[in-house]
Amino acid sequence: MEYTGLHVRLDMPVRISTENGAVESVEFIETDEDLPYIGPPLCDMQVNGYKGRDINNADTASCEDVRDITDIFRELGITFWVPTIVTNSRDNTIALLENIQKACDMYPQVRKAVPGIHIEGPFISPEDGPRGAHNREFVREPSIGEYRKWQEASGNMVRIVTLAPEYGTAPDFIREIVKDGVVASLGHCNADREQIQQAVDAGATLATHLGNGAHPMVPRHTCYIWELLAKDSVWAGLIGDGFHLPQAQLQNFIRAKRPEHVVLTSDTVFLGGLDPGIYDFSGQKVKMKEDGKVVTQENEDIMAGASYHLLYSIENAVNLAGCTVGEAWAMASLNPAAMMYFEDYPSLEQGDDAVFALFRWTDRKLNIEEVIDERE
Repeated sequence: MEYTGLHVRLDMPVRISTENGAVESVEFIETDEDLPYIGPPLCDMQVNGYKGRDINNADTASCEDVRDITDIFRELGITFWVPTIVTNSRDNTIALLENIQKACDMYPQVRKAVPGIHIEGPFISPEDGPRGAHNREFVREPSIGEYRKWQEASGNMVRIVTLAPEYGTAPDFIREIVKDGVVASLGHCNADREQIQQAVDAGATLATHLGNGAHPMVPRHTCYIWELLAKDSVWAGLIGDGFHLPQAQLQNFIRAKRPEHVVLTSDTVFLGGLDPGIYDFSGQKVKMKEDGKVVTQENEDIMAGASYHLLYSIENAVNLAGCTVGEAWAMASLNPAAMMYFEDYPSLEQGDDAVFALFRWTDRKLNIEEVIDERE
């Protein structure tokens, strides 16, 4: 097969030839045609659910939920996604991990789409604000023994663990998990400079949704947000839905970290794609407003995940933060793959898997035209 388009990173016309599920050649061409962009597949590393499928509800989560999210996202160009399990009881966490692992075994498309699992909590701050919408009842300190049980239940699929670095056990925990090739991410914390530095020295390399999972009010000069922003070795995960970060903050965070060290995520929850209203979520009431913003009913200053999928984050990185289309697309594709040590990620190179997307940028909107996945 042959596909022509503007290479999203190089902004030049190319012809990509594929054979036997792989990219056979990438040829630069001259043409006056109005071509779509061609970009590597998108990868969302923080997904809690979508369109009523809640992969965090131990009472209702099913393998079919994981399959359905995979199929829905694929049509959007999100070929890869990382199921994210938030703070829960020990037993429920194990059950949720087992469900994802079973879905990978049952459905080939899930196995291809899910490179790993993100555990966001329970090793986070118990404080109001940094804890966000996580259930305080199940917050606990980092335990390498519990982490080992997660890996056993998931078939070693845990690839990212978000934790608060202020726990005394955090540095040793980080050192242990990074030995397994797992990303230690700092978030939902109230850590000081020394605690953050100790975590970075131990091997932490990511800040989970930087600027969120924080106190509504923080000191203007010294706080964990600035400390994490200043660490050159720490990637910044940013939720670009237009609600989690105001325009100036999104723009400045990307400038400070530089686009090559930013990962755009959606942080979607099961409310995505549903009607506005009041819902039960992780043992509390949350409200999805008419504009799609998701907050806790008790305190509307506390976000409770997102309702918009990853393409909105790409659009906002361009429209609000001034990124190029190529930079924004990379922050949602190649960057998360690099940050997660995702080997052999399709990147439009000769010999790569023939997996990519054709899309257009029209009137400040991203429109997926075709999703190519020729893997058997």
